[in-house]
Amino acid sequence: MNINYEWIKFYEAAILETNSEALPHRIETAQNAIGQLITLAVGEAVRRAIVKALNALGTLKRERRTQYVCDQCLDSHEPVNPSNGQTFLAKTGTGEIVVTLNARCVNAWADANSFQALVPLRRSHACGARMT
Repeated sequence: MNINYEWIKFYEAAILETNSEALPHRIETAQNAIGQLITLAVGEAVRRAIVKALNALGTLKRERRTQYVCDQCLDSHEPVNPSNGQTFLAKTGTGEIVVTLNARCVNAWADANSFQALVPLRRSHACGARMT
C-alpha cells in the first residue's frame, strides 16, 4: 500500500468504531497517522482529503459522547441519559459508590444491593460520572 494512503485504514477504523470506549484511541491513532503526512509532499487532491478527514475526526471527537450503561441491567442498547435515568450516590456500610441506573431498574438495583441511602447526584455529576 502506498505510504500516502496508509492513513485511510486508521481513519476508516475510527469512523466505523461503535465502541465508545475504544473510539478516542481510534481517533488519536488516525490523527497521528495523518499527522505523519505533514513531512511528505502530497498532491492537492490528497491534501484536500486529509483536511476533510481531520475535520471529520475533530467533529466525531466533539460530538461522540460517552454512553453510560445502566449498572443494573447493563443494557448497552439503551444508554442512560437524563430523560430515562439518573446517577445516584449509594451510601453503604463500607463507603459510597456511584451508580447509573435506568428509571425502570432503580427498584431492582435497590432490592439486589445493601445500602443505607440512595441519593440522586446533582445534574453536573449525572449519568455516569464516577467519584473516587
